[in-house]
Amino acid sequence: MTSENICKVSEYEDSIFYKAHCNCMSPEHEHCLELSYENHGGENKEICLTLYSDLAYYDIYGCKWYHKFWKRIKIAFSLLIGGHPEIHDCFLFNGEKAVEDYIKALQEGLEKLKSIV
Repeated sequence: MTSENICKVSEYEDSIFYKAHCNCMSPEHEHCLELSYENHGGENKEICLTLYSDLAYYDIYGCKWYHKFWKRIKIAFSLLIGGHPEIHDCFLFNGEKAVEDYIKALQEGLEKLKSIV
């Protein structure tokens, strides 16, 4: 499948993997989509969508160095004390074609997995 922000990485009998890239142009900012057919025995069968993404802290552009430094200290401290830092992420698809390609990839994978059921 050719698209603006998403491509099929691999396909197996019961799963399909796609990789989506953010429009922020950072090579590290991407996520992997896995559409899979899960058979847990008997009547317990389902189609699952799993999104994988690396958590990363991105510096805020335009901030002074000491604000960035203080923010990193707060994140590290929250990880040490609370066990998990709060990191917000935004994944950007610019334009109608990019959104349609994302939807098309999900529909394509769903149709393939429905044929298994």
